[in-house]
Amino acid sequence: MKSKAKATENFVTGWEIWLVNSMCLVASYLWHRLCDLLCHRRSHRASPPPAIQQLHWLPIKSRIDFKILLLTCKILHNLAPSYLSELIHIYTPSRTLRSSSANQLFAPSANLTTMGSRAFSRSAPCLWNSLPPDICTSDSVSTFKSRLKTHLFRVAYSVSH
Repeated sequence: MKSKAKATENFVTGWEIWLVNSMCLVASYLWHRLCDLLCHRRSHRASPPPAIQQLHWLPIKSRIDFKILLLTCKILHNLAPSYLSELIHIYTPSRTLRSSSANQLFAPSANLTTMGSRAFSRSAPCLWNSLPPDICTSDSVSTFKSRLKTHLFRVAYSVSH
């Protein structure tokens, strides 16, 4: 089991910026063509983001964050394997604070600036702690998924409530 934990700990979540940008360009182009052909029957010159936004699809970076946060939620609801659960720890302050009931996770310090901050054990708590409280306190995984996708969609496309 320790080898699985080590392998998971080295799981890289923060892709290189150029790779994500390249993938976004290719995905945007392909999704745009697919939307034109299957859904909208529009000109191939129309811009892709509105078509993708209408289909309620998340950008690649948001999809990566969604997967990490969903796995974190499953860990907190005891629905994930134990070797993953060992990587996530609930933050317990040394003294009583107002934030002590905020469902925060402990984010260990990163040893390496390039790879350390990308480890699941570091990136999952950072993403989780950045979520609004109403999403973190969801009582079921299905409620969490729904609220999270709505939140990520609003952030990605700057949609107001």
